[in-house]
Amino acid sequence: MSTMAVPDVAVAPVDEGFWTRSRKVGLTLLALGLLAAVLFGALATDQQARFTLSDDASGAALEINGTIGAILFGIIAVAAGAALLAGVPKRWFLPVLGVGLVGFVLSFLCWQVSAAPTGQNFMPLVNIIRGTFILALPLIFGALAGVLCERSGVVNVAIEGQLLMGAFSGALFGSISGSVWVGLVAAAIGARSSRCCWPSSPSATWSTRSSWASC
Repeated sequence: MSTMAVPDVAVAPVDEGFWTRSRKVGLTLLALGLLAAVLFGALATDQQARFTLSDDASGAALEINGTIGAILFGIIAVAAGAALLAGVPKRWFLPVLGVGLVGFVLSFLCWQVSAAPTGQNFMPLVNIIRGTFILALPLIFGALAGVLCERSGVVNVAIEGQLLMGAFSGALFGSISGSVWVGLVAAAIGARSSRCCWPSSPSATWSTRSSWASC
């Protein structure tokens, strides 16, 4: 039995040049921050922008002057973009990007909330958070279904279609029958029936997927 030694091959690092992905993102974020500080700051009013911790305008709230808030958060986005443009370690890329995007969004909200009529210049954070979780619930269930499928070794590319088919069937038959339970059963059957749209044989399935992937 003979053995053959293979020498180690040195891999030369790839020179990305000056305009790396981090610097391109930083330049974009810098431009967005300048836009926020100048445009949103000019359009905002001196009225207080109130972010309430309740369902209405009463109760505890986080308040900031609309103009000052729009300019301040725009400057934060500019600083984050400048940091990325100057070059930061890879481990700091996502945190700095997140700070910049949050600053841009808060600058926009300070403009919008402060420009509202008196008495309506508030944003109920509780309602926003509640609505976010309610509307994101189907996406969370779909993501969990995808994780379980992948862990079991099954690639399910029809999760979104199954959700839509189940929702349609549940709403249709639940409205016709006036029963929540009928709608629930119809949703499960409708989601399961969407499987009929896929080829039954494994060879046909893989050939179909390959043809779709080549398109």
